Amino acid sequence: MPNRLPTTSYAILGLLIRQPRSRYDLAQLVERTIAHFWTIAKSQVYRELDRLETLGYVHGTHVHQKRLPDKRVYALTPAGERAFDAWLQVPDAERSHFRSDYLVKVFFANRMPSQTYVELLRRYRDGNQLWRQEIDLILAQLSGNPEAVHMRATAVLGGKIAEAMVAWADGELKRAEQSRRPQLTVGRKPSSTVGTAERARKVQVRRG
Repeated sequence: MPNRLPTTSYAILGLLIRQPRSRYDLAQLVERTIAHFWTIAKSQVYRELDRLETLGYVHGTHVHQKRLPDKRVYALTPAGERAFDAWLQVPDAERSHFRSDYLVKVFFANRMPSQTYVELLRRYRDGNQLWRQEIDLILAQLSGNPEAVHMRATAVLGGKIAEAMVAWADGELKRAEQSRRPQLTVGRKPSSTVGTAERARKVQVRRG
């Protein structure tokens, strides 16, 4: 086995186990499945296929189509299947890290107008609520399929992460909105006090 490949390479090999696929079909499959936890750009899918074919892990076949442009279909080779299975045997236990443009903005939110921050939180919450709904659909599709037990496990984790993100955003929204209330009332007298002062003034005018 050659030097260890990037995780993306092994992901491509794994997605070709069931059946051969064209570049486009494989990119679409990525979007419907592992993109929820391992994103791969379409251009990267194409580059990985070229790399894997050079290594002898996949084999591409030119397919002629009458009404559509010709395409190249890739199949997993025995060497590719062995490399994929060998990779699965390595019990990785690395700590997961993720990148988030959103959290970078939150980190510097002290320079952000309070209303802008509230809107940012609302959009984050709504986006993750939508993600949770998408995962629910995936779970429903995988339910009852004995061959999809492990695929479903990844979707269950994704659902829990989405729920946690929504709960976090709701908590921050509550805190942010509470912190804004004192600012809105600074410099204003309670309405009852204003009314009492006005009535006293009118009484003095009548007595005078």
